[in-house]
Amino acid sequence: MKQKGFTLIETVLYIAIVVILLGGLTTFLINTARIQSGLSPALRIKETASNTMLLMSSNITGADSINVTGSTLGVNPSTLLLTDGAGRSVQIDVIKDVVDFGGTSTFVDRLRLTKGGEPAVWLTDSNLDVTLWKVEEVSDSGGLLQGLKIEYTIETIDASVSGRKFSGRTTFPLTPNTVEL
Repeated sequence: MKQKGFTLIETVLYIAIVVILLGGLTTFLINTARIQSGLSPALRIKETASNTMLLMSSNITGADSINVTGSTLGVNPSTLLLTDGAGRSVQIDVIKDVVDFGGTSTFVDRLRLTKGGEPAVWLTDSNLDVTLWKVEEVSDSGGLLQGLKIEYTIETIDASVSGRKFSGRTTFPLTPNTVEL
């Protein structure tokens, strides 16, 4: 009579092959996770800066007016006041916030957007520090406001992260309909 099934040697051989494959897969996944954890903070900083600049672009280029006299321009940190296309007042500024980092309360400068009577919105994560936020007027030879130049530096508060700082500078042109106040 013919017996069906696996012999003990076949079973041990299959288990050995599975263990070797799982060991290789585990090593691959651990190395991938290490690479991802090293890149993630640097990418998050760049992504935050990119998203913030997109938001600045839509607010500045779509502004009905820029309140130059009410804004604090040319200094770090700057405060920008404008009126958007819907007639709402908009304020973009840097505020010191207390955050919990590794069980310790830490002060972080965060970028904030306030529109009309709506609650303020943080533009930067709680673990990112805005160390430079400088908004300057760009005027033509006749002194007419043509745009706004923004310089910024965003850093992670985690000193163990490589590539922990991202800086940029960009100029946003204003539409001819934008009024300077």
